[in-house]
Amino acid sequence: MKVLLRILVIATVIAAPITDSQTRSQAPQGATGEKYMKHANGSFEPKIAPAESSAIGKEGGIGRMTIDKLISGDLAGTTKGEMLTTTTESTGAMVYVALETVTATLDGRSGTFVFMHNATMTKTDPKSQSLHITVVPGSGTGGLTGLSGTFIIHIDAQGKHTYTFDYELP
Repeated sequence: MKVLLRILVIATVIAAPITDSQTRSQAPQGATGEKYMKHANGSFEPKIAPAESSAIGKEGGIGRMTIDKLISGDLAGTTKGEMLTTTTESTGAMVYVALETVTATLDGRSGTFVFMHNATMTKTDPKSQSLHITVVPGSGTGGLTGLSGTFIIHIDAQGKHTYTFDYELP
């Protein structure tokens, strides 16, 4: 139970609000034919639940969680995925990595793609957080083939999850 509580704290603290200046990237803009960064906004309902770790994972103190999200807004659909996480008791270092397959509609186009998460921080310094969620290159299918982008999580004081998705679609 102590490990489960630690994992939930890690996932919540690491996903704390990040300012736009820390995460926004810009694509070149200009003459016809150049790429333009598009922006999608909305909200999502995450369901993160503990899952059984492998024997090796247990030996290494690695926790495992499942991810099941309902996303609404400009990007609308569902995700299914898994997260691995751990903490170092002596230093307070925390980390998680995750993969989740997104089945959604974006810009009137439907398909699937994969998000890759990686995050770190120290327990004693929440400002040390670093959270990156990106589209895995080449993972888009159907109407989302060629999708690239960065997903930014925002959590308000009441715990509501919203997102900004900066992306490019050919």
